[in-house]
Amino acid sequence: MSREHTNAAADRAALEAYLEAHRAGNEYLLAGMRQLFTKNSQPLLGAEPFPVGTNSNAKVKLATVGGRIVGFALKETTGIATAEIDLIDGKNANDGDLLIPITLAPGESVRDWYGPAGVSFVAGLVASVVSGSVTGTVWLGRIDS
Repeated sequence: MSREHTNAAADRAALEAYLEAHRAGNEYLLAGMRQLFTKNSQPLLGAEPFPVGTNSNAKVKLATVGGRIVGFALKETTGIATAEIDLIDGKNANDGDLLIPITLAPGESVRDWYGPAGVSFVAGLVASVVSGSVTGTVWLGRIDS
């Protein structure tokens, strides 16, 4: 057998081993992603909802890693006072960067959609009720949506 033929066979074997390892790694990652993007054991087919809101000074950690906001629906709940809620890129409300400040009139309800691309955050996402009383949902985009 020639030296070139031996090298070609070795190269082919190395390539096949690499491709098999890559395929197995991708299947492992996809299985993990399928687990991440479920709610109550059901697959999420769209943005993932995260409830927010309460009275002043409440801080809700929505994500601990980077991602993207694709929208929100919020409502001022007292009907007699204004409310303010900030969406912050950070591990906590004190050390992060303000992404989206939202001010609501008494009884106001708002819905904003940034999809499909969304607004990126890097360090995590915190919803901080600055004043008033707020209830609602922030929608975070999935990796494959």
